[in-house]
This record gives sequence, structure tokens and C-alpha cells, in this order.
Amino acid sequence: MRAMASTVIKCVVCHGTGELRISKADVLAGIDLSALAREIIDEVAHRHGILPGDLIGMRRFPRLVRPRQEAVVRLRDELDMTWKAVGLILGGRDHSTMIYSYRRARGETALEVKRRKNGR
Repeated sequence: MRAMASTVIKCVVCHGTGELRISKADVLAGIDLSALAREIIDEVAHRHGILPGDLIGMRRFPRLVRPRQEAVVRLRDELDMTWKAVGLILGGRDHSTMIYSYRRARGETALEVKRRKNGR
């Protein structure tokens, strides 16, 4: 039997539970991925003046779109999480929704940079 490359941990995110896959190296190093993810969610929510529960909840208000996109980018880039894990943390959303959100956030960021360079 092949050795497992990852370990499954359980985490509770407000209203539900989900599974996050992290590498054995992370477990052995004592890295608590769920705490790091929670810290990112708290930082993003605070920066945008919303509650962490709003960020990971199921509501789809326009004022929550950019904060969620920022959270997706940070969870993916800083913690190298899978799309599925990011979706689970952000309210049980599908991985394809996370990919779309990530791409939208990156596109908007690039556009803002371009506008700044042009002085608009």
C-alpha cells in the first residue's frame, strides 16, 4: 500500500465542519493551518469593516465580493491551499467558484495597477 502524502485534519468554521488537506511535513513542523487561515479571514474582514462571519457566510451581497476575493487570493497564495480547502473555509463553496474568484481578483488588481501607472 502506498504511503499517504497528506494528513486530514478537521476544522470548524462558524456554521460547519470541513476537511483541510495539509502535508505531513506541516503537521510534523507543528504548523496549525486552520489558525493561519482564521487569522487571514479576520485580517481581511477587519480591513474591509465586515464581520468574519459575513466573509465566510452564504450571503452574496455586492459589498462582500471584494473581501471574499481578497481572502481567496491570500489563502491560496500565502498558505498554498487547494481550491477545495479554500472553498470549504469560505462557507463550503465549490472549488470552481474559488478559481473564478481568484482570477477576478487578479484581473482587477492588474487593472488598478495599470490605471495608477497611467495617472487615472
